[in-house]
Amino acid sequence: MNWFTNLFTGKIPLTQTERKVVWKLFGSFHANKLGQNNNAYLTEGYESNVDVYSVISKTYEVFNSIPQIVERKTSEGWELEEDTTIHELWEKPNIGKCYTWNDINTQRLVYLLCNGNSYMVGQEGFGSTIQEVDILPSSSVTIKASQDFFMPNVTYDFQLGTQKRTFTTEDLQQIKLFNPSFSTVEESFYGLSLIQVASRVVKTGNDRWDAASVLLENKGAIAFVTDRSNRPMTAPESEQVQAALDRRIGGTENFGKSVVTNKDLLVQQLAMSASDLQIVEQSPLGLRA
Repeated sequence: MNWFTNLFTGKIPLTQTERKVVWKLFGSFHANKLGQNNNAYLTEGYESNVDVYSVISKTYEVFNSIPQIVERKTSEGWELEEDTTIHELWEKPNIGKCYTWNDINTQRLVYLLCNGNSYMVGQEGFGSTIQEVDILPSSSVTIKASQDFFMPNVTYDFQLGTQKRTFTTEDLQQIKLFNPSFSTVEESFYGLSLIQVASRVVKTGNDRWDAASVLLENKGAIAFVTDRSNRPMTAPESEQVQAALDRRIGGTENFGKSVVTNKDLLVQQLAMSASDLQIVEQSPLGLRA
């Protein structure tokens, strides 16, 4: 009994070499998932998937439409404030990058939903007033902490290209989506990406759109017309028939029409394969998406 038979009977465990052969023959027996890193969630999930992009863009559009106000608590209750340093920050959150506050909110939500974490840093001016804010790319931030669960002493290492900088909890504000699964103190400070949760759905969606686009790109003609009479058409005659056929049956104005011809012609349908038909059947799913 060879190793190939053992694969299906389970008589003996396969060696490492035999496992590699199985992978080459069959591929993975598990559902494909996105790469388990923040860059993959952004590039394969948000930037390359129309469904994910639509949901997240709708989310930050709704969020940015909510009016922002400043209130101060007094002995008589909450009073609306119209001219504060917060209003000044909202008006010009980052002059160097020409950001609006909507830009800040959009970046925070995109990173939060895609990577599970959002990091905002502030630049102090006179006194302790924040003059400008900036959003760090979440994939460029590494969280470090001690192994003391109760006194973690958290720091945030930022690296983008050759630029490096370390922030403390006093310098940086982190928002994260709670992730209950962690095995170290450092892992407990990382949020849970929504794209990570839906990675199989996102990967399946990407594959479906890729398959549909390839099908349409390479579909070509759906039928051919041939002359069955005793006197076959010459090349110029076939070109005339082609032009007449395109003119008489092409376009929406000819939808449902019957075409009359005095020539004994045969139309041979180039049928779609079963996999092609499945993609067509899935097109309503794309429309609803």
